[in-house]
Amino acid sequence: MRPNHHPLSLLLILLLSPLFLLSQNTAQDWRAKVDQLIDVYSDSSFPFNGILLVFDEKEILYQRTEGFANLELEVPITMNTKFRIASVSKQFAGFLAWQLVEEGRLDIRAPIGQYAPRLANTVVGQLTMHQLLTHTSGLPPNKYIWEYAGLQRPESFSFRDLFDLIARDKPHFEPGSRYEYCNTGYVLAGGVLEQLSGKTYPELLREYILNPLDMDHTGLDSLQSLLPNRAYYYEREFETGLRPAAPCDMSAVSAAGGMYSSAADMHRWAYTLFFTEHLLSPAYRDLFLQPVLNDYAYGLFIREKQVDRSGFRVPLLEHDGLLEGSRSYVAYLPEKEVALVLLSNFGKSFPFYSFQRQLFNILYDRPFQTPKRSLAYHFSIDLKKQGLDYAIQQFGQHQTDTAHYELNESRMTEYGYFLMRRERLEEALEVFRLNAEYFPDSWSAHNSLAEAYLETGNKELARKHCKKATALNPRNYQGRRLMERIGASGGQ
Repeated sequence: MRPNHHPLSLLLILLLSPLFLLSQNTAQDWRAKVDQLIDVYSDSSFPFNGILLVFDEKEILYQRTEGFANLELEVPITMNTKFRIASVSKQFAGFLAWQLVEEGRLDIRAPIGQYAPRLANTVVGQLTMHQLLTHTSGLPPNKYIWEYAGLQRPESFSFRDLFDLIARDKPHFEPGSRYEYCNTGYVLAGGVLEQLSGKTYPELLREYILNPLDMDHTGLDSLQSLLPNRAYYYEREFETGLRPAAPCDMSAVSAAGGMYSSAADMHRWAYTLFFTEHLLSPAYRDLFLQPVLNDYAYGLFIREKQVDRSGFRVPLLEHDGLLEGSRSYVAYLPEKEVALVLLSNFGKSFPFYSFQRQLFNILYDRPFQTPKRSLAYHFSIDLKKQGLDYAIQQFGQHQTDTAHYELNESRMTEYGYFLMRRERLEEALEVFRLNAEYFPDSWSAHNSLAEAYLETGNKELARKHCKKATALNPRNYQGRRLMERIGASGGQ
């Protein structure tokens, strides 16, 4: 059944073009174009390494695996490779909460202290599950949980510890008044669901969602678990290339981003979510898919999204996930009546949003651009191998080759700070100088250059570029802080 019971009336009003089903596109097979896109990405500075599915209510229309689950052992990726799905985990928590609402076990707008006695007499205990799951709670976005996630501990993360820590805190804005993406709220929501049910969060997921859907390759990850068919996680570092991702205790991010799954299982989940009325009745499903603030429902963005600067917009339901060494994406495109699943064991190294734009262009039979090589990344390789003068010379040559190379301001900024953290100030200064030269109207490029000049002791040029940044952006608080550091004295 098509998901016509979804609360998509606002989106459907926005559909300006006639329905164009992918399976009926005979002008040029879109699958070949997607293959071409992935082929080019796989030969780029930041390649695709993972699996992509495109499917409708009848069948999988497109399936492509690329690369390795374990690069060292050259283990290929399969439909049953287990990837971390990061913030895509949130839609499972939202769906589970509404299942418990339908059973009468949870009042989604009641104070959570009603279900978690350790929070009963606290300010945080007055928050509601509705606020936690729609990012409107006012809680600090990542406080506490990353203290656990970033460390290898002999014992796993404890909701009891989280409750004790968060009981001393309070929201930093009026709950319900605005949206602020908040992982802490989702982790807390998982703990509250444990309290009201008397079962662990993994047990709840297994009982309400995973077992009914035969999702045998999905669950909550942790550093303490052995996981057959686990993907290993990687990032691409400036100068050195690929490296293993930093370890992260997934039990600490729990309902916010701690799940793993396979492409086969995520196909089952997304099919259930977007094409059936299974596991949740239509009335409660509509509530689960009702956007609140910032187009966010209970684990899904439901919106018309601008894809590129041309004004091209796509109505969709979506959520992506990003952790060190992992990237995930689940989406439904109502105009095309297709869903997407993307899983990768390259995290920040994979330019997901650029890939997404081109994939949407293909699915909508629009012209698409193949990716270009990153000038910042190749500058870093040249600098490492041949030194600064050679890197600058090659940068000038590559910069004119716009057919194959592109200069990205944020990548250059990222590399500059990479060098500064290693106290390679002369090289960092040159990277920031090139960035400001090629992006003269960017206040952030001038801010970074001012900071680099200050670190090298050149207050005069630091002040000059700080003033330039502030002129471009009068609300530049970073520039004001820099001016305070520079002080009133001039010269070097």
